[in-house]
Amino acid sequence: MTLPDGSTVTRSERNITRKATHGIVSSLDVYALNEDYELVEGEWIFQLWYADKMLTEQKFTTYWPAETAAAGEAPETPGKKDTPDT
Repeated sequence: MTLPDGSTVTRSERNITRKATHGIVSSLDVYALNEDYELVEGEWIFQLWYADKMLTEQKFTTYWPAETAAAGEAPETPGKKDTPDT
């Protein structure tokens, strides 16, 4: 994806450090596709690693709906309007 500063990225990594409580480590990590530049077609892969071992992986593919893809336009983002209310 192309970021607002013009740079292009194909991956993102983040280290999360948590302390074990009663032998359990818990963490909640959320990623949302909130920005226009994130709304790109393609395969996304989320992975959770501990040390050198992958614990889980989730893959999904994003795409434009057929009716907007045929017109070559991005669908309207809910809650955003191009024209002011009158």
